Amino acid sequence: MLRTLKILVMSRTVLLSSLLAGLALAPAANAALISGNTNSTGVGYLYFSLTSDSPFQIFSITTSWDPELWLGNDDGDLTVDDWFANNDDGLEFAGDAIINTVLTAGDYIAAIGPFNFTAEEATAGTVGESFSQSFQLDVTASNSEIIVRDGSMVNNVPTPATLALMGLGLAGLGWVRRRKV
Repeated sequence: MLRTLKILVMSRTVLLSSLLAGLALAPAANAALISGNTNSTGVGYLYFSLTSDSPFQIFSITTSWDPELWLGNDDGDLTVDDWFANNDDGLEFAGDAIINTVLTAGDYIAAIGPFNFTAEEATAGTVGESFSQSFQLDVTASNSEIIVRDGSMVNNVPTPATLALMGLGLAGLGWVRRRKV
């Protein structure tokens, strides 16, 4: 009986320790929801930096227009050659754009504009017509801090893996506490 009790206490301690270690060792992740508006000629920009190499995702959220995204290096002198990724969902009247890639530490620029938005238009900052719209960009870098450099409103959001680990840790604590009573 005493041996069974000792094993039960040890297994609870091991479980609790593993859950807490899982919470403490969860991979750092950064996500931000950035709100903005395109300029009067239809182009919106986000200037940001990553502090380390990281898988990266940028996703546009719009309600009344179909955006296209461009992602490029921000070396201080924007040219067409700085753009290295773009995405549009392929539909002319609906949907949002998403870019998934791996970025190295450094400075970047994202441009958002309407459907069929070109690299030349992203560079020039105009789509050649009056087009002013609001947008949100959901930006995630799983292994890096995201530093937004343009004064946009940033709302940090927890990543699902962090929330899952925290929930698992709290459930473990509740289970251990319940078993003690």
